Amino acid sequence: MQVFALTGAVMSTELSRAIQSLAIDFLKLLVQFAIPLSIIAGLIGLGWIWASATNPERTQQLVDRWKPIAFKGVMLLGIILLVVTTTRILGTVSAISNARIRAKLSETSDARTAQDIGPVFQSGPSVSYREEKSYTRTLRLPNDIFDQIGQYGASVLAPYLGDPGAENVKELNDVFTRSGNELFVTRTVTRLDEVLVPVEKARVKITADQLAGSQPASRAYEFKFDGSYTFQNTFSTSKIMRFVFPQPYQRGALSNFALKVNGTTVTEPDENGWLVWEGEVQPNQELTANVNYTTQGSRNVNYDFASERRTIKDFELSFISNMPLKVTDGASIPYQTKGNERRWNLQNVLTASNLGISFFATDGSGYTLAKILGFAPIALVLVAIGLFIQRAKELDIALAVATIGAQYFTIAALAPYVEVLLATTIGILLALLLLGFRLKQQVVPTALLVALLPAAFLTKTHAGLAVSIIAIIGLMWLITSSRSRKQLITPE
Repeated sequence: MQVFALTGAVMSTELSRAIQSLAIDFLKLLVQFAIPLSIIAGLIGLGWIWASATNPERTQQLVDRWKPIAFKGVMLLGIILLVVTTTRILGTVSAISNARIRAKLSETSDARTAQDIGPVFQSGPSVSYREEKSYTRTLRLPNDIFDQIGQYGASVLAPYLGDPGAENVKELNDVFTRSGNELFVTRTVTRLDEVLVPVEKARVKITADQLAGSQPASRAYEFKFDGSYTFQNTFSTSKIMRFVFPQPYQRGALSNFALKVNGTTVTEPDENGWLVWEGEVQPNQELTANVNYTTQGSRNVNYDFASERRTIKDFELSFISNMPLKVTDGASIPYQTKGNERRWNLQNVLTASNLGISFFATDGSGYTLAKILGFAPIALVLVAIGLFIQRAKELDIALAVATIGAQYFTIAALAPYVEVLLATTIGILLALLLLGFRLKQQVVPTALLVALLPAAFLTKTHAGLAVSIIAIIGLMWLITSSRSRKQLITPE
């Protein structure tokens, strides 16, 4: 359904552009041939005057025969000119309206600097266990090392032995051996190494709603993080395991930053600013780490799904925001979008996968207005063709085209001053009143359906579906009315 709606939106956009381009080309063509057409019209007028003077009866017969055809031709040409001219005018009005909306938005941009907190960057967690390992290295010392020791003491050995002062070193043993005039030193270091293991399952929910009191231009948001990560000791012996969750990189206030594992809550970050839990995990025991915090940010959100060196086997992420946004280039694409929520569901996630969100410096009204006004050329053509198929009078067709044009003009004129929803509602009501008051009953439904089309674009994700439903209803009405008309004129 989403693919269908997206395809319909793209097709309608391209069709609107094609109609606008045809309207411009048609007007240019008329301007180019205005002088030759005027000369031809003048010659026809002179010929008609001469014919009326020399043979008035024959001329009157020709006039009576061709007058209805000429009248219909002139009316059809007038309708085409009306559609073309209205399309061109609406294109200009739409550009002016969008410029006024951008100018209005820039007035609120002064608050952008004050509320530009900066993006929130969150790295993924890591899980590891400690394993005792021993490392041995033998080094041959210079031949004159005895002379140096006798002259300067044992301190001359320091450059060769190095500094073993590491936190994870449990035992250090240096053994010196002599072979003739050569001296060898063998160093054995026993230390606790950190071995990374994958996360079995991750469930993350991120909410980034517009910060209360902020302007849309600042793109400031309140960021809430709620994540649960499941890890397991898959060995046959107990292990000292370690869960590390990095502090987010942000400039906003960080509150309620807490890590809870197996009944133990960690709220005090280490010297690196990370929340660290460490404890003994029994064989095949499974633990879940819960991480929560709240902060503020602006413009962008970035979250690396996994740690730098290990994977997450089963990963699900829900991102919710009431702000207009897009997924940044190169970021992972959500598998589902429903309203304000986007969802990711991935298997064996590597560090290359990440969430990248960029927020628009607008409340979305400009985009909605652009969709509505962009459909105006199609609406004008639809109402003209629909009433022509119903064999409506040329004057009624022209009136319907002018009314639909006035509807979109009203929406464009009101949008910079009121909400797009209100401007669209006023435009629809105006069109419905004018069409229902002036058109005949048998052609009113077609025009009214076209007048209702702007309401379809007020939905965020289902505009294509709404337009399709209205189009199907209109097509069914045309088929039904056509059959009814044939039944009325068919003799019994």
